[in-house]
Amino acid sequence: ERVPTSIKDELRMPDDKQTFAGNSALSVQAEYQQWFDKFGFHIGVSSLGGLGTYEDSEVTDLIMATAGADYKLVSMGPFEMAAGLEGFFRYTESSNDPRTNYFQAAKTYIGAGARLQTAYRIWDPLTFELSIAPHYVLQDLANIQLSSVPLNRFDVWINALFHWDLFKIGASDVSLDFGYQGMLLFTLGSEASQVHHALLVGAGYHF
Repeated sequence: ERVPTSIKDELRMPDDKQTFAGNSALSVQAEYQQWFDKFGFHIGVSSLGGLGTYEDSEVTDLIMATAGADYKLVSMGPFEMAAGLEGFFRYTESSNDPRTNYFQAAKTYIGAGARLQTAYRIWDPLTFELSIAPHYVLQDLANIQLSSVPLNRFDVWINALFHWDLFKIGASDVSLDFGYQGMLLFTLGSEASQVHHALLVGAGYHF
């Protein structure tokens, strides 16, 4: 993450405290999508903990909740494509005193935008899914009082997942899932940015 210049100046942050990089983290995530012919909806919730910063604090995504409506544009054999609208709420906190430190402040994000998703059955039992979701984002700092903060940003969420079906439980598939998840959050002038990259490995239950 890169701190906006106005915030860096007001907090008197030295240049070596403008960025931080995370180490290992644990995430729990649940998603549900339902289709009614060509119309559908999706909801999701996740929590992420353990992103270490430069001063032995931890930044925690306490909750990330999403919801949206979808319309299936293409359904041709093994290939499907859908587009729709999506909104999300994200709240982060930190373990250290946040009063003079931008990175350790609790932050609230509210975003709304679009989502494009595709799925392709490469061959049995392998499926590839890709979703790209740009949002307009409002950000608030809960624990820092600043005279002016550039709250409005844009972001793009990217999810690319492979599903390898392992076995069935009744009519439902249990799969091995692996792929990439990324978040790019930025201002129009790229003065302030926040980037998350993650490699995902887990199991899925599809019903």
